[in-house]
Amino acid sequence: MALPYTYYENIWTAQAVTATAILKGEIARLCPTKVIEIVTTGFSGTLDIQGRISPAVTLDNVSYVLLGQGAPQAASAAQLTWTTDTARYRYLIAEPYLDMSLVMTRSAGSVTVNVGGWGLSTIQSGAALAKLAANSGVDVGDVDVTSVIPGVGATNLGKAEDAAHTSGDVGVMALAVAKATAAALGADGDYAPLEVDASGRLHTTLSNVQLDDTDKLAVSLYGKGTAEGDTALKSNATYGLQVNIAAASAATADGLSGASITAMSTLTGAVVYQLIFNWLCNGTNWDRARSIAASGAGLGVQQVGTLGEAITLATSAARTASANGTAVTGLGWRNRYIILFDLTVADTDAGDTLDVYVDVSLDGTTWLNAAHFTQIIGTDAASKRYAVLDPSAPGAAEILVTADAAAGAVRPSLFGAQMRARWAIVDAGTDDASFTFAVTGWAI
Repeated sequence: MALPYTYYENIWTAQAVTATAILKGEIARLCPTKVIEIVTTGFSGTLDIQGRISPAVTLDNVSYVLLGQGAPQAASAAQLTWTTDTARYRYLIAEPYLDMSLVMTRSAGSVTVNVGGWGLSTIQSGAALAKLAANSGVDVGDVDVTSVIPGVGATNLGKAEDAAHTSGDVGVMALAVAKATAAALGADGDYAPLEVDASGRLHTTLSNVQLDDTDKLAVSLYGKGTAEGDTALKSNATYGLQVNIAAASAATADGLSGASITAMSTLTGAVVYQLIFNWLCNGTNWDRARSIAASGAGLGVQQVGTLGEAITLATSAARTASANGTAVTGLGWRNRYIILFDLTVADTDAGDTLDVYVDVSLDGTTWLNAAHFTQIIGTDAASKRYAVLDPSAPGAAEILVTADAAAGAVRPSLFGAQMRARWAIVDAGTDDASFTFAVTGWAI
């Protein structure tokens, strides 16, 4: 069965620059009869109508006949030429070609070009091609899908990684299956949809979560000397998690001893403890923290050290010349000090003198004098003196620190990340000045 068909294509509309257009295959190959309509508007330029019947040859001018002339016209393949022309022309081409193109050069004005064609198509009876019904083994040719736009823009199905959402963006909705109880929807390795519960929450599985014997999320605390078993976590609104530590002594500090719950803020003494948490297996599962019990690591406490630390600014030694002591670093978290100046030997001349200073530094480069102990002379007896640096009451007035403090004076509000001792020794002239002393301290 033969069915007629027509085809139309707009090539250019008011084209005002030189251009070349390739005609679609439906015009070149499937329409044995075609008409090219050319509308000029003040147009100066040329147009070549080209075609070829084989990809092995180049495009060349084809024969055409000018329509609407009232008398028979001879076919021509010549280049069409216009000079400041405004008119409408139709050219008939009565041959099929593999490819066709229009080559236009323009020097002035504009041109509009439309192409139409017609022919007959033979359709096999009963093939159901007219409505594209299922017909196994029948090739319908190339199919262009133009409604799916590739890319990552607002109207594209694709979206770029990390791109921000904008209202109206187009995408494909991911559907999930509503199931009150999660269940397998396929064999291992199959594609499967997501599952949500009755409230729309996605079914997930928790992994490596430690549970107690009542299947509730919990942490079990065990004390030394107590049989291993579940014990409730202790807390209240005043202190949050409280640690059961009895007396502040090393003898009871190796476990959570005693029956009382003592807030850390009420502990007496100067011993500091830290909690030690370990996960131990009960023989089958990793399910809870176990206490240290009789031996072994577990949940308990460990003595860290006494409150504060000792510092040595100058070891005990006989000194005969002025010098700076070695800086003690790492004091950034300390802000209260007691410094002891311990003079043990000063048995020289009465004219010999010793001045001992304590300096602090904020940056390790610039040193500020915080204390200047009373000057010692060569005939002084052994003695001990101390100074306290405590910035808890610094006062409201500035303190000039470009010079050392006066002998016997302390600037208690000074502290820093580093501290050193410094001493100045003056010999009266007999070259026998010698002072034996040490400078130590305690920092908290």
